Amino acid sequence: MNSPSVKLETPAGESAPAPSSKDPKDTPDAKDSKDSKDSKDTKETKDSKDSKAAKDSKEVVKEDKEEKVDAPKTKEEGFVSSEKFTYVFDSKKHKDGEYLLRVTISDRPSNARNSEMAVALKKIVVDNTAPKIENFKIEQGDNDRIGISFTATDNLTTIADATYKIEGYEPFSLSPAGDAVADGLSVQLKAANIFAPKSSKKITVEVFDRAGNKTVEIFDRAGSKIKTIVSQP
Repeated sequence: MNSPSVKLETPAGESAPAPSSKDPKDTPDAKDSKDSKDSKDTKETKDSKDSKAAKDSKEVVKEDKEEKVDAPKTKEEGFVSSEKFTYVFDSKKHKDGEYLLRVTISDRPSNARNSEMAVALKKIVVDNTAPKIENFKIEQGDNDRIGISFTATDNLTTIADATYKIEGYEPFSLSPAGDAVADGLSVQLKAANIFAPKSSKKITVEVFDRAGNKTVEIFDRAGSKIKTIVSQP
């Protein structure tokens, strides 16, 4: 038995369709594959643009933040500034005495509209005169021991310190005699039982006042004044 054959007949008056010449790429499956690839490329391009835009945005925010930190504050923002001023007052150009020092500060040069001014007053003492050493005495003792005493006076500021020095030895501080006050304008000072060998021919006494003036006097072993040196700070 022969196998049946099947033949597709073209309806009368119509020609048979020509064989398809389409590229396999144009088939539905190929189209779907291309659309999928295009969609993926588009998504990657979009993600790349979004990433770049986000990076640019971060850089802009960073720049704005840096500008905000560096930007100077205005008075409305509560800006407060401070500055240290130093003024050298030459007291040697003025006579000794008490003065009232007036200091005025204004921010008008930099704040013309809302300028403010501050005033401070302070009492100062000008003392360019060194203290005096009066009534210097030496008491001779046994075994190369001596005692010294004198009065230190100043016209304006109190006596701050006094020392004595035996030639060839270190200086020592002097203490007030009896119940005398150590920081008055006139102070009696003394030192007893001082070792002063015969080889030490000179005794030096120094007196300082609160203003920094200093008087140095040098005496021999008999108590006679040899030299006076006066200095200012």
